Amino acid sequence: IICLVYINRLIAFTGMPLHPTNWRPLILCSLLVAQKVWDDKYASNADFALIYPFFDTEEINRLELKFLELLQYNVTVKSSLYAQYYFELRSLFKSESEFPLRLLDAYEAQRLEAHSAEVIHFQDLSQD
Repeated sequence: IICLVYINRLIAFTGMPLHPTNWRPLILCSLLVAQKVWDDKYASNADFALIYPFFDTEEINRLELKFLELLQYNVTVKSSLYAQYYFELRSLFKSESEFPLRLLDAYEAQRLEAHSAEVIHFQDLSQD
């Protein structure tokens, strides 16, 4: 869900459409950034290069930086936005039991917002 938020945000900020040539790198970058924001222990860019061998670690580093620049480093996802995307995605399925994702509980929602804020704060410090 967070990846979809990032992809939609990038399209809104840049007007960049998804094409057969750019959707894979965009999905890769959105997964990379989302797991760094959300997960306490996350895969490194080198790990992603092993998982997705079309790019080496240096290329993934450059892609991630460009992706963050295009997002204007706006990686914050409020729980209300997450819930909106969750329910919109769930509505595409015939039954709730078919939907593979779950709604965040209050603790996870606070954790997501806190991690997002930390990343923004870290980015602000690193740009000074």
